[in-house]
Amino acid sequence: LAVRPDAVLVWESGNPAQMLERVRALKLPIVSFQTQRLEHVATALREIGRIAGTSEIAERAAVDYERRIQELRERYRDRTPLRVFIEVDDRPLYTVNGKQIISEIVELCGGRNVFADLEIWAPALSIEAVIAANPQAIISTDDTVPDAAAAWSRWRHIEAVRTGNVYTLRSDDIARATTRLTVAAEAVCRTLDTARQRLPKH
Repeated sequence: LAVRPDAVLVWESGNPAQMLERVRALKLPIVSFQTQRLEHVATALREIGRIAGTSEIAERAAVDYERRIQELRERYRDRTPLRVFIEVDDRPLYTVNGKQIISEIVELCGGRNVFADLEIWAPALSIEAVIAANPQAIISTDDTVPDAAAAWSRWRHIEAVRTGNVYTLRSDDIARATTRLTVAAEAVCRTLDTARQRLPKH
């Protein structure tokens, strides 16, 4: 017995385009979510709760998520700005621009994505571009390269490398548009505070 779903939930920026095309070809009702900014997670939670008939539970989760994000914004808003390179793949070398949610987390913690102004959401880069940007901290994810500090160690003319400010964070936290982004944001903020302490005092 085939059961026709009331709705198919799709993640526009996370699901492969071919998969979305196949779902649409089935003429099923689709609810599409954009999760490009931190605020979109709470919006998606509330909409999923409405669809699933669990609005009360979803509202509590959304409010808790928003509260934790706001607390982090207030706690870190006056931190000394840091130039940060966000590495999301190493072969080839990829980053994200300022419109991506990981970049917003870095900004929340007082960081400045050195490639925020690029037009492409996830641009490929040359090592020369990173050297020219000279980040003060490098943040990689553990599914990109197991030991980012070792991988970058040869490029000691980059300030982040020279000061020991190359970090690997959990991809499951930082690269998934869920309420675990609060865990990721806390980790990024702590990491950037450590990076500030390692920089030479002027």
